[in-house]
Amino acid sequence: METIKKKVKVVMLPTKEYTNGLVLNTYIDPKKHKTSPIQYRPEIKKYSNIIERGFIPQHLYFFSDEKIKEGDWCIITNKTGSKFIAKNNKDNYELLSGGFVSLLGKAFKIIATTDKRILNKTFLPHPTRDFIKAYCRQGGVDEVLVEYNNFIPNNGINLNDGYHSAIKVNQYNEITTYPVKVISFTAKELKEVFFTIENRNHIEWIYNRLKLVHNEEPGVDYMLKLKKISDWLKENL
Repeated sequence: METIKKKVKVVMLPTKEYTNGLVLNTYIDPKKHKTSPIQYRPEIKKYSNIIERGFIPQHLYFFSDEKIKEGDWCIITNKTGSKFIAKNNKDNYELLSGGFVSLLGKAFKIIATTDKRILNKTFLPHPTRDFIKAYCRQGGVDEVLVEYNNFIPNNGINLNDGYHSAIKVNQYNEITTYPVKVISFTAKELKEVFFTIENRNHIEWIYNRLKLVHNEEPGVDYMLKLKKISDWLKENL
């Protein structure tokens, strides 16, 4: 078994209940104030006090493009961009807020959350308190790297099944997260790849750099972007 890191998305959504301290301060304007409006305020114990003081309770949801199975909790995005939390049933989606809907937009599997309404019904893990505090200090993040365990099922008897992945958690059922590194290339590296070396596969070079230097596994969307870049370079350089 080996440990790998996968890139997942993070979204913060409002809730009508008291959370574990994650709130949005409506009195802080990011355009006018240096302080982040996303704050960790666990000392506020009552939901009514939060609303009266201008705070809107929030939950965090970590989601990925993993295959969704029946019974999985998901983030649903409709055609207008609004997001909902729902459980995948066989023929429809059961909204966390109540009711059932058919999928009209996109759905992504939730792999961890701070929402106890989901945690109390499932074995989904949650982020650490340190992550929540860091999330607030940074004013939120859109994506992080999460540790997974790669293993061969059936004790390796049927190798045709390949590797399976399961999210790695500690004894408190918390996930391990890492910041997503900004991928950068020096002018010398770009010149070497795009100008000096003839017939070089641009996609292969960038892919290998991500794997070796940054220890990341590029996703499908990223590889498609690289393909567009490579095609443009072949036409214009």
